[in-house]
Amino acid sequence: SRGSNIEATSKRRRLLECVRAGNLPFFDPTKRDHDKGFHDALANLYPQFRLVSRSSLEMSVHVRVKRALEDLEAAGFFKQDLVWVNSRLVPTRVERLLVRFVFATSFCAATTIPPPSHLELRSEPGLTYRYKGLRLFGLSWCCPPGESEEEWSQCRCNRALAELWGINQALVAATKSEAGAHGSSCDEAASTQRALFGYNVALINYLWPGAGSVLRGEPYYGLGDMAVSWHADDGLLEGSAIAVYNAMPAPHNIGDAAEEKHDDVPWRVGLKVAWDVETPAVAVPMADGEAYVMLPGFNERHQHCVLAGAGPRFSSTHRVVDATHASCRPALPGWCGRS
Repeated sequence: SRGSNIEATSKRRRLLECVRAGNLPFFDPTKRDHDKGFHDALANLYPQFRLVSRSSLEMSVHVRVKRALEDLEAAGFFKQDLVWVNSRLVPTRVERLLVRFVFATSFCAATTIPPPSHLELRSEPGLTYRYKGLRLFGLSWCCPPGESEEEWSQCRCNRALAELWGINQALVAATKSEAGAHGSSCDEAASTQRALFGYNVALINYLWPGAGSVLRGEPYYGLGDMAVSWHADDGLLEGSAIAVYNAMPAPHNIGDAAEEKHDDVPWRVGLKVAWDVETPAVAVPMADGEAYVMLPGFNERHQHCVLAGAGPRFSSTHRVVDATHASCRPALPGWCGRS
């Protein structure tokens, strides 16, 4: 509406004025002048953002998932993508891979990881996800043409997808636990819980800044280079949660000095209230094997960004997307079936 557009323009103008004045408040534990008060600010100002420690998940899960992501990257599944920003196509800084979880098992059995041959690991080809104005096509678990079902079941990439299903279910369980700790109701009907916490898509990003990536500096608070700019996720089921798992493989073919830098510069996720100039932003360090959850309601009122560390990072972002127009046939009427 006209009124909301005027309000949004006013907020942007006020934000830019504060940027020019250099007086936007923030907390970052990696910066000496902005570390005090960080933990209180994170807990009190962003209570719907929940950290999930590495120890909260089984140690074997971390090993298997990292190996799975490295196998998929080595097989060439990660590609640079395009997003639609300010009426133009912009290439992503990260390489990414989309996986759709279609035939989810019972929500109540969230910690159960089905074997690779299980029906739930057989998603259909042509499944899509509309994100940032463009449609992404998901990686299918169906046997590729020319390969036998037996060969495909033993394929490293198929086994890797099974591990992604496993971390998806572990994150569903962690989200449910964090929602309870936060005080959100977990006594709702199973269908409602499945809608809010039943992740059915994983958008996986990969970036190694040391491999020659050109990154843009964070524009508002001077937090450093960004792998992903400030944004709120879209294409989601309204009011649903979001979970992100971090895996940081060791860099390859680097010297001792680069290895030391890799350890000293952490990846961080930045959080702020959308277009707010009073509430301090925070930059939250992320370690290998840690995850974080944005509980229902967080994404609607906040923005987040990803601040690059020195070493490589996989981030597996698990979301609940609306199944409407989730395949190429209804999404592209009149085109499917044409030769």
